[in-house]
Amino acid sequence: MAGCPPAFFFDMTFRNRLRQLHRDFGYFFFGMSVIFAVSGLAVNHIDDWNPNYDIRVKTGRLDSALSLAGPLPITQIARSIGLQDSVTGYVRSDRHRFMIFLGTNSLEIDTLRRTYRYEQVEERWLLHAFNRLHLNELKNGWVFFSDFFALGLFFMAVSGLFLNRGRNGLKGRGGWLALAGVLIPFIFVFLYLM
Repeated sequence: MAGCPPAFFFDMTFRNRLRQLHRDFGYFFFGMSVIFAVSGLAVNHIDDWNPNYDIRVKTGRLDSALSLAGPLPITQIARSIGLQDSVTGYVRSDRHRFMIFLGTNSLEIDTLRRTYRYEQVEERWLLHAFNRLHLNELKNGWVFFSDFFALGLFFMAVSGLFLNRGRNGLKGRGGWLALAGVLIPFIFVFLYLM
């Protein structure tokens, strides 16, 4: 750029390079950002639902034709309820209660009240995989990529501060937004953790 002062030329070159790197990191980390966003939303609401498993509960009364005196007819009970799962074990929790295990599912029997509670567990495989990545359960090589992602996010956060100049940049609207983004977590830390 002929006739431009060197500081202006450096500033334009620096901002262009920063913008290119910011853009490329954004593209590269697109998938990770989506995975962490979905997993973060799921885990944030863990009090409302189980993000890893879909748990369905069915309750009812046992067939009156079943004899519950003597040894418990586990297979007949499971079939009378309409379960096709194979019995993998059972345990007696007290005098009138039995827990029957059917793979990942379970069937609780109350012989006194002649009631049952069936709990069917199905893995939310994609969400469970996202959560395992987010919570770093894989360890090994994943730690390095995850650390690289964290450093990349740090770079994108800092570089984003310098992409714009003027009233939309750090000295104007961008500065106020950055300040709000820093203050909100500190307010929550102060209110709830101190």
